[in-house]
Amino acid sequence: MRAKCCLTWSLAAALTMLGGGCRKSLFVPVNGVVNLDGAPLAGAMVSFMPEKGESAPVGHGWTRPDGSFELTSLNEVGALPGEYRVVITKRVPIKGVEADPLKAAQEALKKGKPPTDLSQITKSVVPEDYGHPTRTPLRCSVPATAKLVLDVRSTVASAK
Repeated sequence: MRAKCCLTWSLAAALTMLGGGCRKSLFVPVNGVVNLDGAPLAGAMVSFMPEKGESAPVGHGWTRPDGSFELTSLNEVGALPGEYRVVITKRVPIKGVEADPLKAAQEALKKGKPPTDLSQITKSVVPEDYGHPTRTPLRCSVPATAKLVLDVRSTVASAK
């Protein structure tokens, strides 16, 4: 009986070790470039949000100095196949805040505006519609059928 038990455990351990390296991810690599008015947009957050009815985690990535990005979802590289709305955000301090954002937040509080409201101390580099999940005009299919280039314009027609 003891030999049979040890053989069973040994076989189970061997199968577990062999199967552990054979796991295939369902995630598809997603990378591309974001341009603002034809120039690379560095330091922007790119988010792929599943379209209504799609069941997939949100994918995120930051753009590099050349505008390139790579998505990750749930600590996996890429995104699950499906249809996505693409949200792009980048905020920078408003003039005068660069030197002391804490002071700017305190001034906003004195004026009765909560310092947690980023619009009081930062401004968006891209039009706000690109940063809103339901108003963004950008859509993407994963896997992409061509090189992914997201061209963002300083002015945008809302996708209401």
